[in-house]
Amino acid sequence: MHTLASWITTHLPWYSRALLAPAMTWLIFTKSHTEESLLVIRSLGVQTSTSSPSYLWTSSTRFIPTSSIQDIFIYEAFKGFEVRYYLSIVVEGEEDVVVVFPSVLPRRRVLEQVWRGARGCLYEPKG
Repeated sequence: MHTLASWITTHLPWYSRALLAPAMTWLIFTKSHTEESLLVIRSLGVQTSTSSPSYLWTSSTRFIPTSSIQDIFIYEAFKGFEVRYYLSIVVEGEEDVVVVFPSVLPRRRVLEQVWRGARGCLYEPKG
């Protein structure tokens, strides 16, 4: 019984194997999807996470304390003829807003549900 690796080494010329090796390496180390998340921890803050497009790079995670959050909102932007919606966090002392799902770009309806849940946890009435 022959494996694919043994067939490639015995039946393909060296130059074909040389071209095939980088392509196979790229396929092995790339992910088919990106994961992004928002974790809201009541009375503490929010954590945003984005996975990397490859197994070779690390994912990015950021924690923003509640005391630094000025506002969380949905805004719209135009890309070509398309309207895109973004969930953003305004952080005190920072010039730019933090975009929560920069790669996935969920639809407005999904962002509204996340926005309501996040605001409900962050700005719940005291008492």
